[in-house]
Order: sequence, then structure tokens, then C-alpha cells
Amino acid sequence: MSALYTDDDIDYKNAKLESGVFRPTVTTVPLPVMFLKTSDDGQSAELISPEEKQQMMSSQPRGRFQKNSQQRQGNGSQSLVEDTIDTIGKTYMIFSNNNGPAFAETQLVSADWLRMMSDQESADGRRSSEILVNMAQLQTIHTSKESMLKQNIPPAKFIETAQWLNPYAGLSHNFFASVSAVALGNIDFNLRTVSEYMGQDKLRFVDLGSSRGGFSEYILWRASLCHRDARGWFFGSDNNVDVGARLIHPCRAPERLDEFHQTSGSGGILSTANIDAFVSHVKRGNSGEGIDLVVAEVDSIEPSDLGLGHEKLQYSYSMAQAIVALRLLRRGGTFVFKVHELSTKLSAEILFLIHACFERVAIFRSLASRPTSAERFIVCNHLFADATRVADHLYSALTKINSRGFKLSHLVSWTKLSTEHSQFLETLYKFSSMTAPTQAQSLQAVANHIQQNKFTRTSPTRKQSEVAIACFTNWQIPVVYSRNGLFIVNNNNNNNK
Repeated sequence: MSALYTDDDIDYKNAKLESGVFRPTVTTVPLPVMFLKTSDDGQSAELISPEEKQQMMSSQPRGRFQKNSQQRQGNGSQSLVEDTIDTIGKTYMIFSNNNGPAFAETQLVSADWLRMMSDQESADGRRSSEILVNMAQLQTIHTSKESMLKQNIPPAKFIETAQWLNPYAGLSHNFFASVSAVALGNIDFNLRTVSEYMGQDKLRFVDLGSSRGGFSEYILWRASLCHRDARGWFFGSDNNVDVGARLIHPCRAPERLDEFHQTSGSGGILSTANIDAFVSHVKRGNSGEGIDLVVAEVDSIEPSDLGLGHEKLQYSYSMAQAIVALRLLRRGGTFVFKVHELSTKLSAEILFLIHACFERVAIFRSLASRPTSAERFIVCNHLFADATRVADHLYSALTKINSRGFKLSHLVSWTKLSTEHSQFLETLYKFSSMTAPTQAQSLQAVANHIQQNKFTRTSPTRKQSEVAIACFTNWQIPVVYSRNGLFIVNNNNNNNK
């Protein structure tokens, strides 16, 4: 009889315990799809399973929407909408950074690369470039905008019509406080931007001004669903006060979200003093440790999608948000921010500086974004370089803009960027060419609808509700149902952007 293995056997004692079974994550263990059932008066709600939802709906009189759903599912299909409608969010491009961390830490921050040029020295940096965008497509978009501006179309009328024609308008009617939460949910479903960090014991994040705290709400809700510890720091604006008190209950936001509010009228996140104060505040609250995730949004930078120069506002905001992210993120952290154009050399240079510090970058067009908008999200995944000097360069540029009225035109050598990293610029061109036609067609459709004075309404149509339900189901976000099976809006969601 052979002897049993004991600690007296040195080889046995020192053998590492290994398993071929991967640790369960949100990827390997799918989350159950849940639905939100509201009371008739809309004052209370509870999460129910798909089986309970089906039983609830089958016991009620069949309404118009319900009958349509039954007809669509009668042929064995699980989808409520036609196959031609994208309910996943497939419009994105991912490109890896093959330069390595040394490029961002040494070469990129050398005198050969860095610039600080004003428009007086070189004005072309703030102009659209044929290297980055199809100029014919861009001109079509501008022509549509100019035509509607000349007609003095009220912004409210434009937005109402755009929503009426938008097949995804139902996404703005959800159980979160803001459609921004849905946008992040769409990104997370495709790129695991938030879910990636649910496998660790704790998640630490920073939210730079998302509308009504939507990004914070989604992150905290997802963490609660996965039974993960999460804590966030929210940089608020004059429009974002006491965000935590408005978020859904499962988030436990008042105890898990630290809200930082700068002095009113001090310049918000564009103020370097506010940036310094916020970065110090987060570091103190997190014992000097790095942050896992930084998400950023500029509240209402594009209220009507008609402004011809509003895209240029993003330069300073993108730099300010990047400074915070690069100073707070840990190695392996992720930075998500929103832009409205990538057609100028300066916008490409800002993105190139940021992208050089991460392993890979994705440009993502969320289904929650209005088709008439050029809005897109930049997802910078896995910080792998010491970004101190890149952040310092952006900080210097922002300081000059604030103190001297300096009109920035270039941040790096365009000659070196366009010759040595042409593939990076080609990716931006391809993405723009992919999304611009939809924006142009959407703007023209809105213009025609308004010109013909056709009927519109603010509540979702049956079709829009079906599309939204299919999207929410795919993205594992609760769907809002009333007892009669109709897609409804919670009372506290009426101010969704």
C-alpha cells in the first residue's frame, strides 16, 4: 500500500494549486434578464423574472403593442423587431496600440514631437481635413444644418421631430435617471468596459459630469447586481447637484458616491484649479491608490445638433477630462469620454496623445445617441504607460487657453503624425465615413418632416418601444412594463436628455 501524500513530502508541500476552471465572471456566468413591473399608479415597482412577466402579460387583456409582440413571436423568432434593426450596437472600431509604453514615456514627449502652436502660427489645425473626413459628406451635413438655421427652427421643435423619427427614441424612456446610463450600458455590453472590473473585489471609479449622474448610476447598479463593492467620485456642475439622491435605490448612491462640487461660476472642469482640487480630493479619499475607471461627459454640449461651431468646444473639455484620467488611473485602468467630431487635425492630435498611453482604443457609436448627432464615445482600455508627461503637456495647453485667450491649433507635430502613424488617421477617416451618411440622412429627414408640418409626439411609438425592449433585453438592462403590457415611462424620468 502506497503512502498518503503529507506535508513531509517536500515536493507535495511546495506544489502550486492550479485549476483549469476559470473564475466565474460576468462573461462566463450570464446575468439573468429581469423586468421592472410597476404598479398601476406608478408609485412602486419590483424586479420580476421573464417567466413572471410572461404570466403577468398573458393574464391581462391584449393591447395593441402586446398583440403585435405575440404575432412577431408566433413564428418562433425571439426578436420583437426586424433583423434589419441593430439592437446590439455594432457601430464601433477597435485599434491596438503597437507602439508600446516607451513611446508615450519618451519619444512622444520629446521636442521632436510636442508642439504648442496657436491658430496665428498655423490655423489649419482647427479646420476639417480631408485626411480625417470625407469632405463631401461633411459639406452635406453642414448644408442641412445651415438650411434649418436660416429657417429659425426652434431647438425644441428640432429635438421633438428628431426623436419622432429616431427608431431608438424609446431608449430614453428607461428606469435609470438619465439616458447616459443606457449609453454606457450599450458600450459595456459590447466592450465590457465596466463588467471587466466586476471580477475584482472592489471597483473604484470617477464620473466627470455625466448628465444627471447617469454613468455613476449604471456603474453602481451593475456593481450591485454583481454583488461587488464599488465607490465613485462625481465631479458635479451647476446643473448636477445632489445627483446621488436622484439615482435608483439599488445603487445606494448616497453612501457610495462622493460628490465634488466646485464653486459656482469658477469654470467647472475647464479650470486647472478645479482639476487640481478634484484630483487631490480623490487621492485622499482613495488612500492614494489608482482608480480603475474614469468616465466623462459634457452635459448638454450639443442640445439641438444644429450648432455649426459647437464641436470646437470639445477641445478644452477633452483635454481637461484626459488630465484628470491620466493623473488618477492605475495601470490597467480605462478611460471613456465623449466627443462630437474628429475631423480636424487638433482633435486627432488630442486623441493620439491619449491613445498612446493605452493598450487599445475603441471609437463607439451608441444607439442611445441621436442619429442627427455626431456624438461618439472614445474607450481607452488598459493604461500601460506612465502618462505624467502627456498629462503635463495637456495641462500646459489648458492653462494657456484659460489665462491668455490662447487659441490652440496644434499639440504635436502633424508632419510626424501623418507620416509615421498614418494608419491611426486612416482609422478615424474610416469611422467618420461609416457614420456621416446616417447623420446626413437623419438631418435631411428632420428638415423634410418639419417643412411638411407633419404630426409628431413625444411619447414612444409602438415600434420605438419594441426596438427599445429588444435593446434592453440584449444589454441585460431591466425593461419597464406596466400591467397592461405597454412600455411606460417612470415619473422621475421625464427630464431625460
